Amino acid sequence: KGVLAIWRYAGYLMGIPESILYTNGTEAAQTYKIGFMCEPPPDADSIEMANLLIHSIPAVAGITNPVEKQRVIDLAYRLSRSLIGKKLADSFEYPKTPTFGTLFLYRMKQRVKHWVSDSQLIRSDNFTQLLQISVYDDFGLSYRLPDHVKAEESSDW
Repeated sequence: KGVLAIWRYAGYLMGIPESILYTNGTEAAQTYKIGFMCEPPPDADSIEMANLLIHSIPAVAGITNPVEKQRVIDLAYRLSRSLIGKKLADSFEYPKTPTFGTLFLYRMKQRVKHWVSDSQLIRSDNFTQLLQISVYDDFGLSYRLPDHVKAEESSDW
């Protein structure tokens, strides 16, 4: 329930209308199922984008150590494969990695960190990370759209 509240708040911060935010896990699963049925199969561009997003995580998190970068990428692939399912992960050409127990172990690790560390500090770190990911700046969110279909020909927005 707490995770759902965090995601709802993060969605609110990123400008997602309240009417389309999930209210419970069942609704989220149903929306995901409908969306998955409506989406065309991934093409070369979406496959490349999905993998580039996974590989960008260390840079966004400020990780520079090559060994740690690879660990984060491997974890991201395992977690993503666990969350989106084998079929979709295969269509995005994610590495084939076993996912049995991945989410359970990850959640347990987070709970142990929570018990060991100050819970307020963890909440603050999580919220800060959500804000950094959403690229929310001092001026707030801009709802302006690009003025050209090609990014390189569009002015700053």
